[in-house]
Amino acid sequence: MKKWAPLLLVALIFVAIDIVLPHFYRVAVAEGQSMYPVITPDDLVIVQLGNKGISKGDIIIFKQNEKMIIHRVIQINETTIITQGDNCDRPDSPVSRENVLGKVVLIIPKTGKLLKLIIYYWQVGFLFLFVCFLIIAILMNRIYSKNY
Repeated sequence: MKKWAPLLLVALIFVAIDIVLPHFYRVAVAEGQSMYPVITPDDLVIVQLGNKGISKGDIIIFKQNEKMIIHRVIQINETTIITQGDNCDRPDSPVSRENVLGKVVLIIPKTGKLLKLIIYYWQVGFLFLFVCFLIIAILMNRIYSKNY
């Protein structure tokens, strides 16, 4: 059991990060030009989840017609928020507070493609490692069952 302890600890840390952090923050990759020059395509955007504490001038991410939009708040009413892209001529339609995912707290330029590659290869690599681990476990089980 002691041999597996470090591996188990690392696995538990990854599970905790995967379970806990998504309740407070999300990561998005910008796709359009509507927030240019502040946010450009393939910028990585860190979003603090929730629709509380949003002020005029904040950049938020919200759902509109099944798409996620990142725009700046230009007006706040009791039940709605009006936004506009920095590179847009007109304001958006009012957004219900329920459709607001959260507020942008960090923009990391040009790292979105890298994140997409890491996620893709992480998933492929994880699947490969899982299959290898499963094969090794089966082989070890057969070896130990023959010896005892």
